[in-house]
Amino acid sequence: MNLSIETPAQENPDDARFRRCKDMILFFVGLVLLLGAFSFCAYVLLSHTFSADDEKWATAIASSIVTGFLAYITGKNVK
Repeated sequence: MNLSIETPAQENPDDARFRRCKDMILFFVGLVLLLGAFSFCAYVLLSHTFSADDEKWATAIASSIVTGFLAYITGKNVK
């Protein structure tokens, strides 16, 4: 039996720059959406003009965001 390991060729510098740019744009778009959702949930929770049902879903979404952030920071998978 003959086993061999092949490594992929080096990435083209133009392709690497494009990939990094795309990844940064996607990261910042996701970050803005996440912060926007969390900010809106905080606004709903701190404002007294919304109903109790609105506060319930805002609490659920905000707690999910915080749980995901803490799981990311600690490096543990929360299932």
